[in-house]
Amino acid sequence: MDKPSSWPFVSLEDRDSPVRALVVEDHQLSAEALAAVLHLETDADVACALNTDGLHEQLEGARFDVVVLDTRLPAPVSLEYIAGLRKKLNGAKVMLLLDEPRAAFQQEAVKEIVDAAVLKSMPLDRFLKVFALVLAGQKFVPPLPAGEEERVIDAETNVTREEQIVLSAAARGLTDKEIAAETNYPLNRVKHNLMRVRAKLKARDRTQAAIQARERGIIEGR
Repeated sequence: MDKPSSWPFVSLEDRDSPVRALVVEDHQLSAEALAAVLHLETDADVACALNTDGLHEQLEGARFDVVVLDTRLPAPVSLEYIAGLRKKLNGAKVMLLLDEPRAAFQQEAVKEIVDAAVLKSMPLDRFLKVFALVLAGQKFVPPLPAGEEERVIDAETNVTREEQIVLSAAARGLTDKEIAAETNYPLNRVKHNLMRVRAKLKARDRTQAAIQARERGIIEGR
């Protein structure tokens, strides 16, 4: 199969050793199918675990670059469990698999603990794109619920939730194209958001906009 057009976000050929991934999914067929696709598409070395016991056994014997973790094994996996698990992963990236949209859980998980949260219904080419982004050190922010993007989060400036997300990504040094990939917004939409938020903050550029947004508490960081 051909690689997805977005694959150049990460180059596996430049690595000294193959990518090592661990798929944690309690349905054996699904786990092995995803592992096979990842190996075929990315040349990664992929192991499987069917439950939390298997996960911890795998972590005792090997180090991984990415852990793809189902959030039901079959009982729901809590954010507290994932946070504790993160301490044992030796820097491995974490991608969560969800059966259905859980907007608040996804947003909080990606903001605080993991690197991506994706639905099992996501098309394969899109999943591979997110996998590549995560390997490249970026995060995948799941889409917001309907209406949430236009919610005003600062009454004085009228900055919206969507503008906050885009400016926060820009403040981390991401380019417009990288922001588009992380947020799943079209490139023109990213540029429009940055233009609007600069105007609302009366900033001459994105750097000044980020500084003012931090001072107002609109975005986090220093």
